[in-house]
Amino acid sequence: MAEVQQDSNGSGAVTEELSARTTTENGIEVVIKENHATPGKTSTFFNPKMRMTREIVRCALSSFVAEKEKPVECLDAFGGTGISGLQWAKQCEGAVQVTISDVSEESTQLIKENCLRNGLVVQEQTEDETNSCSNAVKVINTDANVLLHQQAFDFIYLDPYGTAVQYLEAAFRNVRNQGIIAVSSTDTSTLFGKSENVAARNYGSYLLKTEYYKELGVRTVLQAVARAAARCYKGIEVLVSAAVEHCILVIVRVHRGGKHADKSIGQVKKLFHCRLCEERVYHPSLFSVLESNYSLLKCNCHKSSLGMTAVELGPIWSGSIFNPKFIKQMQEASKKLSVSKRVQELLVVLLNEAICSDKQKPLTIRCSTAEREALESLDYDDDDTADSEKSGKRRLEDAGLDDRVEKRAKIERRSGGGDAEGAVFGDEIEFDGHPSFYYGLHKHGQKDMNAPKTDRMVIFLHDSGYRASRTHFDQLGVRTNATLQQFLEVLRSRGKKTLKL
Repeated sequence: MAEVQQDSNGSGAVTEELSARTTTENGIEVVIKENHATPGKTSTFFNPKMRMTREIVRCALSSFVAEKEKPVECLDAFGGTGISGLQWAKQCEGAVQVTISDVSEESTQLIKENCLRNGLVVQEQTEDETNSCSNAVKVINTDANVLLHQQAFDFIYLDPYGTAVQYLEAAFRNVRNQGIIAVSSTDTSTLFGKSENVAARNYGSYLLKTEYYKELGVRTVLQAVARAAARCYKGIEVLVSAAVEHCILVIVRVHRGGKHADKSIGQVKKLFHCRLCEERVYHPSLFSVLESNYSLLKCNCHKSSLGMTAVELGPIWSGSIFNPKFIKQMQEASKKLSVSKRVQELLVVLLNEAICSDKQKPLTIRCSTAEREALESLDYDDDDTADSEKSGKRRLEDAGLDDRVEKRAKIERRSGGGDAEGAVFGDEIEFDGHPSFYYGLHKHGQKDMNAPKTDRMVIFLHDSGYRASRTHFDQLGVRTNATLQQFLEVLRSRGKKTLKL
């Protein structure tokens, strides 16, 4: 609000002061100012849409803390209002030593105010850490790159506005061995293939808009992370990757040594992508030369069409982007933390996607609300297609499929109706990596037939001997190790032909 003050001449001089208000997130009350969501108009940035990202990072920190015997030194490098660091200090009290930094002096003062508002002690940078209490938070007014070169941390959260590539090398320079770095990137227009020149400038990769553009963006960020780690003689182990709201989040564990760095760099490859059918395959190596790259693709589009039908994308990360063991630990931690139901449901979907099983077995007994509704809708009188409103209802003809679907639905109901809080395992996790990328039913559906629902397509692929699961990147996407041709064969054999009127 504008505040009016009287000067010596009696005229009213207007002093601009941004109005402030309070907001609460997961039990933490913080003061935010006007235009808080517009970085160009305020130095105290707070984005309420990033709540899911902050909660995922908090679950990861809680899982990491459970592995350690001594307090974890963690850094929120871009504090803003301090919301992330304050949640860590409040809910992991005594198990973490939180440092919050921001380059803005105004933001630093606001963080200190928010600390006191939530019953936390502000520890000055010059104070002796050995005498600090369990609920003390260190607040520093400095640039993230400067701080990351001065101090070592076990857990680092990089959450800048836009890309984080300019901070990666500094983060890897001083992160401790077996530490964790979480990176969120909000430059989604670049990572999703809308700005080819910006992607080449920031990430050194060539990107196009594809049907799997979200996962392509995740793998682009991971290759930048792996390269930055390798320059510091460190390697990475990817724990969690997610595309939520308008943000890409990756969480990696750091392993020190040239051997780990070489292994990580070996996972950075180029991708050969067919522009016509969107089949894709990794190039064997960044440094190998093939006589014809078209020999890598399983499709024959280049034989039936003139011109260049395929293009090289990347480099991108070709390794695993999930660690099911760590995600399961996060799932257990989410039960004890005050995280939203959406995050708990997302962790269940990520766990199924990370495992990507090759047969129907209750790896996770509970699933998200959307998945549960899809399972329960697979009834005798329900529609079988993605275009149910247009094509009408019909019964399943495969009795064996009905039995399997009904069995899955019973498992869901017996476990509490799909509440994500009680996700458990029926079998031990057997993880040997998951397939890269996914196929969209909306992209590869046939004109003369109705495509099956996503859950049913997963069952069809399992019956055909392939690994398959849903993906959080696309509601109509299926992650599978089948090639595009094999995927289309299953789709044609199981799809229902439309009636011609």
